[in-house]
Amino acid sequence: MNDHDNYIEIENNEDLDKEEVIIERYDITSYPADYTVKGLVDKLENKQLILPEFQRKFVWNIVKQSRLIESILLGFPIPQLFLYKKPNSSNMLIIDGYQRLQTIKNFLENKLSLSLDDKSPWHGKKYEDLSDDDRSVVDDYVIRSIIIRQIRPNNEHASMFYIFERLNTGGVTLTSMEIRRAVFAGPFLKMLEELNKNPNWQKIIGKRQEDKRFRDVEWILRFFAFYLINYKKYKDPLKTYLNSVMEQYQHQHQDDWKNIFNQTCDKIIRALGEKPFHIPRGRLNLAVLDSVMVAIAKNPTLSIEDIKNKYDELKGDEQYINLVTARDTSKTQILKDRFAMTFLKFGVNI
Repeated sequence: MNDHDNYIEIENNEDLDKEEVIIERYDITSYPADYTVKGLVDKLENKQLILPEFQRKFVWNIVKQSRLIESILLGFPIPQLFLYKKPNSSNMLIIDGYQRLQTIKNFLENKLSLSLDDKSPWHGKKYEDLSDDDRSVVDDYVIRSIIIRQIRPNNEHASMFYIFERLNTGGVTLTSMEIRRAVFAGPFLKMLEELNKNPNWQKIIGKRQEDKRFRDVEWILRFFAFYLINYKKYKDPLKTYLNSVMEQYQHQHQDDWKNIFNQTCDKIIRALGEKPFHIPRGRLNLAVLDSVMVAIAKNPTLSIEDIKNKYDELKGDEQYINLVTARDTSKTQILKDRFAMTFLKFGVNI
């Protein structure tokens, strides 16, 4: 496992990115469209093509970028693009082809000098250095695009998540939260990312460096998923449930929510200290984190002493420890049982 994937060691009884997801059948149509290179870059500049908001750690090096431009100059075919047309919108989300489009855009903006064999007539050249004929070849080169649209169910585009997950071939497997950042961008996502900078939150999870895969942002999403929605409505798998929460609240942002999260983190640090949910084996236990944090947030009358005493009692309860160390703590009944037990301990009215 890479260091950047493991900077916070967590209990391994959940694996949201590998769990089997059962979804309903979708009615989706796709059709081809041919765009010139110049036309695609114009669409990017006019925001008709939307680049994913996530930033990938692994990007194409100059050699790979140069080979793509060389293929265009030589008239060779390059892989097609996959674009998702949003309902009631002229914009399209780039599902697959981000690196190719960004490379082409960089070249047309003279930000890329081609690194090719010394014998190549284009070695070392930028777009502005090409002959008129070569620039015309690049400008008029046609790239096949597959445009995908969801027909049914109406008023929903959760299918974007699954299509993105299956079609994206950018060279690195994306985490669920990286995909959500592309599919469900909006005020709610921005709020989650702002809250992730809270120093007390970072102390709670034991954060030592930036998580470039946005797992810590997903854990804040978990908090709101069970704070804003009654846990009794939960149904596994957790990945699908979190997708639905992101879609439901995508365009919402409330200062009250930020205040509740920040106040909850402050209370936890004052009552329990740093890394309080690294139990029972010294690794961050997400099942403990979500249930206890939500319980504390939902009962603002709890004193610092109350929180400490009740949490100590909970940690000493064998039944609770069994629930938070089960083989899969995201299963529907296990999750509901741990929330019910935690809420009861912290005096939360269900």
